[in-house]
Amino acid sequence: MYCDKMKRNCYVDTDLEFLVKISETISHSRDIYKELEILLEELCQFLDAKYSMITIVDYNNEKIMISAAYGLSKEAKSKGVYKFGEGIVGKVVETKESVVIKDITKESDFLNKTGITKKSERQMAFICVPIIVKDTVMGTLSIHKLHDNVSHFTAELKFLNVVGMLIGRNLSIRRKHFEELEELRRENEMLSHQTIKPDNIIGNSSMMIELYQLIERVAHTNSSVMIRGESGVGKELIAEAIHKMSQRADKPFVKVNC
Repeated sequence: MYCDKMKRNCYVDTDLEFLVKISETISHSRDIYKELEILLEELCQFLDAKYSMITIVDYNNEKIMISAAYGLSKEAKSKGVYKFGEGIVGKVVETKESVVIKDITKESDFLNKTGITKKSERQMAFICVPIIVKDTVMGTLSIHKLHDNVSHFTAELKFLNVVGMLIGRNLSIRRKHFEELEELRRENEMLSHQTIKPDNIIGNSSMMIELYQLIERVAHTNSSVMIRGESGVGKELIAEAIHKMSQRADKPFVKVNC
């Protein structure tokens, strides 16, 4: 067989079993974040790789972020942010084509933003494939693999492409979740800068920011305000906040229990 002639493992006997396992893991996943990390660990063990990672494309902000990884610290993952066309990951996203680097130390386009160190004298290859769903690149799947002057990585490349297809749908759901969270974060940040927060009330959630905006809006009017709610929810605090923001802030705030 071809694998025997090349004296290399082509994973022919076990790859189908592994792919079925991946498919089942993804389809029955309750915790997407945790399962992808486990999947990457198993992928590294199966392909005898040192590191692996999945990136997600954020088209709203035009950037590519590491979503899950094996062998990288949290700090290293946070540094793995790329622009379209930047480095190997950015080029894979931009061109929709896989890239194989035999030796990362001899490739100028390999930016090594995650700070991977190679302590072995063996060469380290980087194999990166696009994850495509309906002709849209959702992200990338990649591995770092130590080797002894291997001439090609055809088997690994084909295998990663298949795995990428399997996780594509899962990744599209996760990317949508990321974008929604990012949009909420931006909205909250924008609202927090525009809204004056009362000094007697705590809370920074979107609902609290809406409350602060309402307090600020009614405080500048001469209208009477009825504050409704059950005992202990903070009606008196809201009334005091309105008073402090109103034109009567320098006048006494009188509390009457009735």
